[in-house]
Amino acid sequence: MSAAEAVMPLMFSALEDKLAALETLPRSLWLGGMTHSLGELESRMSALDDLRVRLSQGTLPDAPAWRWPGDPLAAPLVAVFEQLELARHCQREAALADTVLMSALFHLDLIVDYQDRGASVSQAARM
Repeated sequence: MSAAEAVMPLMFSALEDKLAALETLPRSLWLGGMTHSLGELESRMSALDDLRVRLSQGTLPDAPAWRWPGDPLAAPLVAVFEQLELARHCQREAALADTVLMSALFHLDLIVDYQDRGASVSQAARM
């Protein structure tokens, strides 16, 4: 057993594994992902990491494969990404992929604000 393995705390490893994306996401994305209002934290962080990798590779998963933001938001978001050819533009451009995902986080986080102002869930999702 190496020294690193000997000091590896196991008590919280199962909980920490759920947030493994924090190790690979840049601060701008994990900070926005941690404080975002939609979805569950673990799936949102993992999905952001996956989307970042895929965009940087020039690909985009189909809407049903998106773990975040999920229905009914994933399909319109994918449609906009495809219309703007964002995957092609983000290929080999990690900084641009990060900016695109930060923008998605920002705009999707406005949904709860629209609901606070009286919009229904479906109305807020369309705004």
